[in-house]
Amino acid sequence: MSGTQVVLTAMAVLTGTGLWLLVRQWRSGEWLTWVVPLVVTLSLSALVAAGWVLPMLYAAGFGLTPADIDLSPMWKAIAAVKVILLLSPLLVLPAWWGVARHRHHFYAVPGNAISSWARLPMAILTVGGTAILVLATAGDAITRTTEAAEQGTDPPPFFGVQPDWTCVEPVVPAAGIPGEGPPLDPARPYPSFGVAGGNAVLWDAEAEEPVKVPASKVRLVPAEGADQVCRAG
Repeated sequence: MSGTQVVLTAMAVLTGTGLWLLVRQWRSGEWLTWVVPLVVTLSLSALVAAGWVLPMLYAAGFGLTPADIDLSPMWKAIAAVKVILLLSPLLVLPAWWGVARHRHHFYAVPGNAISSWARLPMAILTVGGTAILVLATAGDAITRTTEAAEQGTDPPPFFGVQPDWTCVEPVVPAAGIPGEGPPLDPARPYPSFGVAGGNAVLWDAEAEEPVKVPASKVRLVPAEGADQVCRAG
C-alpha cells in the first residue's frame, strides 16, 4: 500500500470506530441532532448531484450549461456517487464527537457550554473543506481540458463527457449559419462536446469561448487531431 492508501485506510477505520462509539451512546434526542441532519444532507446531495453538481460546475467552466453537455442517466448517477464520496469528510465530525464522548472529555459532556459552541465552527470547517474538494474536482477537469485544447492533445473525459477533435463542415454557406460565440472556422477542428438542444457544442481554444451552431446546418466529422486541415464543406 502507498502512503496515501495507508493514511486513508487509517482515517476510514478511525471514522468508523468513532461513529460506532457515538451510536452506542446516543439517546433518543441525539438521533434528531445527528442522524436526521446527516441523512437529509446525504439524500439531498445525492438527488442534486445526480443531475447538477459536477456537470454544472464543469459546464460553467466553459461558459455552458448542463443542458449543453447532455449526460446519460447512468453518468449522472456516477457523478452523484462521486459527490457523495467527496462529502464523506462530513462523517469525521460526528466520529470525533463519538470518541470524545467515549473518553468523557469535558467539552463533549451533554449540556456543556463548550460542547454546544464547538459544534458550529467544526461543522463550518468540515462543510467548507468538502466544498473545496468538490470545486477542485471540477476545476481540475476544466483545466486539463482547456490545456489539452490549447496544446492540441486529446482532451480527457469527464463523467461521460468526451470532447473530441471534430471537423465542422457546413452543409449551407458558412456565412449564413447562425450561432453563438466566435465565428465558425470550417478549416480547423474544434473540441466538440457533442450535440445538445439541436446545437453542435464546440470549444474555440484560440478565443477561449464556446461556439454553438445549429446541428442541422453542419456535418460533424471526427478529426485525427488538432493539426488536421478540415474541408470547408
